[in-house]
Amino acid sequence: MGSLAEAAGKFAEKLADVLDVFDLSFFVAGSAALGAFLVWLSQNGVAIPEGLSADRALVAVIAAYILGLVTYALGRAVRRKGLERLPMLEGHNNARRMAELYIEHDLGRVSDFARYADQPDALYSRLWVLVRTEAGLRETYSLVRRYWILGAAYDGIGFAALLWLLPIWDVGAPAPVTAALALLLVASALLAWRQASMYHRYQVDELAATAAHWHATGVAGAPEADPGIGVDQEG
Repeated sequence: MGSLAEAAGKFAEKLADVLDVFDLSFFVAGSAALGAFLVWLSQNGVAIPEGLSADRALVAVIAAYILGLVTYALGRAVRRKGLERLPMLEGHNNARRMAELYIEHDLGRVSDFARYADQPDALYSRLWVLVRTEAGLRETYSLVRRYWILGAAYDGIGFAALLWLLPIWDVGAPAPVTAALALLLVASALLAWRQASMYHRYQVDELAATAAHWHATGVAGAPEADPGIGVDQEG
């Protein structure tokens, strides 16, 4: 009976991993992008098949997922490289935020973190490894992973909102209406990218706070703590 329960548990973990790869959040941006392309193609005389068959549904699902990944990649690139000077999007700078939290949480007192004083990017990666590998930090890992996925989803939604500018310009509405709709779409994209920035800030804050807490529990003698974590530097 115990072996059966263990096998069921492993199957559930594998299923969760598969579902994690095909996270449904990517379908939101992908479906929005697919809708924009279909409307735009229809406006330009391309015949769109009517009706929903099994093969068309499968193609639509695959196309939505692929477009979700593409819009995520493009949206994140636009947010980080093209709009990095906007105050509303400043939360995306993981290295700068980690450097601030390194000081605020006094992580330099921990021998295992002291080497990262001038390497916030490396510390960020190290903390991801910490929460992913330590059994006692699984809840933290699930939380920061969820923040990452939500940030990715909003990056894709921001770019998908801009794709709707294509059919909007060909809709044939009066110029003031078209301009108002365009402004609404741009504002929606910026708001989505702002939320993506905030989710990335949340995950950096959580990782740094976890490192500080793990240090404290390490001092208290938690047996699962990393040998270097929780040991203050001499002097």
